[in-house]
Amino acid sequence: MYDKAERIEKACFDTIKDGKVLTGDLGGKSKCSEYTSEICKRIKD
Repeated sequence: MYDKAERIEKACFDTIKDGKVLTGDLGGKSKCSEYTSEICKRIKD
């Protein structure tokens, strides 16, 4: 179970660090759905 949580956490932090798909509260202009899609994509990779 912890391995799945670690993958989700890493995907979230990597998305933020990358800076390409961020919502307004994180300093970007993307929609929440775009941010979520990017995280899901990173989890699957």
